[in-house]
Parts: sequence; C-alpha cells; structure tokens
Amino acid sequence: RSSRAPCPFVALHSIPRDNGGQPATRSHSMHVLITGANRGLGLEFTRQLLARGDRVVHNDRDARVSIHHCAAAALLWGAAGIREFSSACVFDPDAVALRARVTAGLDADMPVGAARVSVTLRDGQRHTHTVLHARGSIQQPLSDEDLERKLRDLTREGPWLTDSLLGHLWRLESLDDIGGLLDLITRNPVRG
Repeated sequence: RSSRAPCPFVALHSIPRDNGGQPATRSHSMHVLITGANRGLGLEFTRQLLARGDRVVHNDRDARVSIHHCAAAALLWGAAGIREFSSACVFDPDAVALRARVTAGLDADMPVGAARVSVTLRDGQRHTHTVLHARGSIQQPLSDEDLERKLRDLTREGPWLTDSLLGHLWRLESLDDIGGLLDLITRNPVRG
C-alpha cells in the first residue's frame, strides 16, 4: 500500500432500485459521495472540484469526467459503461434532466474506495446504500465470468476477435511468445 495521499476518485457501486426492483427513474434525485480523497492534496483537490460544480456536458468526453453524468447513467440504465457515454446517451433528454438533479458531496470519514449513494423520492422518502468494497477490488474481485463479460462489452463495437483474444489472455502465463496476442490487439480490420 502506498504511503502517498490517495487521488480523488468517484465510485458508483450501487444502482438504487425502486420498490419493484427496477432502476430508480428520473422522478428521483441522487446524491453521490466522492471517496478516496480523505487526506492531503486529494482532499483539497476534491473540495475545490466540488466548489466549482459540474461542468456543462457538451460531448461524450465531458460526460466521462462528470460525476453527474455517471450518476444519471447508473440510475437510468443500470450501468456507466461505454454505451452510456455515447452521444445518444449523453444527449438523451432523461439523462440531461437527471444530471441537473444530481448533487455530489464529500465524506472524508469514509474509507478509501467506499461509496454511498442516496436517492430522494418526490414524496421525501430517502434510500441510501453504502458499499465499503467495490466489485473488482482486492476484497471483492471479479469472477472469470465477470472479466469475460467486461472484455466482451469493451470490445463489442471494435475490430477485436474477442474469443481469440480471451483464449490468449487466459493462457498468458504459459505462452512462449505473445506475438499472436499482439497481432490480435493491433489488427487493422480493413487489412485483416
């Protein structure tokens, strides 16, 4: 573990659900806590970011660094992956409206990597969920199936030969030569 002050980061680990088990909708507001910034420069940097407020999202690049968009995407679609940062999702009217209702805050007493999400319904009911160890962390590693699903999602719209890529990756430690893996990664879909 590093002795350096942690960098600020935002963690969304839970998708709030309504009473029917469906992702909560635009009729809710959401509060997101920034974690991993509980001391030193990380804490000061996070305070300054929060004081500045969220920037207007003009394109998909802006959305990738907007906690407001990440929270809205997670609330609307149950994920904040590649698809949720496409122009279609970034400019979706429901996403635009919900982004405006998200507030971000800092809880410097929470452990690094922990996150808390609160959703306040129009009738005043508040639902809060805290996660101390995110999926994919050392304490809660992803399963092989989760890793494969994530790679397939990340390569879905690219030129990758995902099955071959997975085969090479699962045998990486026993490969004598990684040339085949590098060929798959750098393959130009036009030239083959």
